Amino acid sequence: MRIFLALFDPSYITRGGAYWSWRSPELNIKLLNKLYYEVANLNRPEDPNQLSNSTILGGFATLGEGFTFAYRFGNGGYDSFGRPGRFVMVVAGLHRDQSGPCDLEVLVSGPVFSKVLADAQQSCPVPAPLELEIDLNLPTSHIDPMLVATVLREKCLSLPGSEGLTGTEVLSRASRVCLSLPPECNWQCKFHIEGGAGIALVEYAEGPSKSPPSNSEWKGEPIRRFGSDALTLRTASTFRVLPSILRNKLLILIILAMLFYCIVKIWLL
Repeated sequence: MRIFLALFDPSYITRGGAYWSWRSPELNIKLLNKLYYEVANLNRPEDPNQLSNSTILGGFATLGEGFTFAYRFGNGGYDSFGRPGRFVMVVAGLHRDQSGPCDLEVLVSGPVFSKVLADAQQSCPVPAPLELEIDLNLPTSHIDPMLVATVLREKCLSLPGSEGLTGTEVLSRASRVCLSLPPECNWQCKFHIEGGAGIALVEYAEGPSKSPPSNSEWKGEPIRRFGSDALTLRTASTFRVLPSILRNKLLILIILAMLFYCIVKIWLL
């Protein structure tokens, strides 16, 4: 299967003014920006420097543009100015009509992504792989049709559910569920795998013009098996609440200013 690679690094601006350090010519900037700003940004880590090499934080998505995407965030260490908090995001794109019900866990947790993320901790900018388009043999297998039916009915599916799946099993099952959905629909999946445990949420929207639902049922709970140091994911609701809070504070300040003005004016009379 043909895989097209790209890397997003907000600590490095290319000559064209983009944050994509390198990319396959098959993946245009507009499509990649849509993937990051409309999908992956809602799953971005709070503290990138806390991500270990064994942490798999990222997602899968389709955007109605003929591609299936897999992405994973990594600890970028320090930027070129020596500031901490740098992150990178490695992306793989597959032609949607060729992906089928394959297992993307091999791609996300395998050496292709791991090598790029390891290099990111040592270099800014991150050196491009020798090839930005590779052929990878991804295993294919069918998924329980009941899981697919649940996504189509409920518009979402949370894994591992009631089953005791390992982190890689959660990742594998989530990818195969996504790639078993009807080709005309849009879907996205976000996952967090660490320490042998994992959680994943699949969201689905009918029709090519719609985006997956933003009112995620995943409220950002940590994986309880992680212990006290569990990383909590940001969700879409976190980002949507903030603007309304700022608006309310601004409104209160305006009202107080008007009240103060009236009191001073009355006192001067």
